[in-house]
Amino acid sequence: MSQVLRATIHDASMARRAPYIYGILLHLEGNPILYVGQTLSRVGALGRLAQHLSDTTGATLRQRIQTLYNITEIDGLSLDFAAVKLSQQKSFWKDEADYREAVESLVQHQLLNALCDRKIPVCLISRVQLNPYCRLGYVESEAARVFQNIITWIETNRPKPGSP
Repeated sequence: MSQVLRATIHDASMARRAPYIYGILLHLEGNPILYVGQTLSRVGALGRLAQHLSDTTGATLRQRIQTLYNITEIDGLSLDFAAVKLSQQKSFWKDEADYREAVESLVQHQLLNALCDRKIPVCLISRVQLNPYCRLGYVESEAARVFQNIITWIETNRPKPGSP
């Protein structure tokens, strides 16, 4: 018997080309897993999500889960997705990802600290690398704004103790 697959998109603009930092929150064997990334895809953050879930070479979420948990199949898993559009700062809109990666790195480091400090049981599995652009004031400011949006989303969408 076939099953209806579904997705709810709260804002279709996330399928437009723009710079984003995004989070993918899924539950693997009852454990919340978080992946953070960046994109300037021509099909927006939503297109990047589709790529992560596909079986293509750009499916780094799928690859990280396979590497860390030795699980090859994520089909059927429920997930939440949130994307924060970056500002109009020209460097975020360049094809080269260096400035977006700087924001992503700072956001991920802030998230890791917040998850520990707030005792939020979420495993952060994405990898980042700091670069020299992380020291720029506008990059730090943008990262702080994005972090605040993503941590609020995580706190709102994570499972409560005792829930499946």
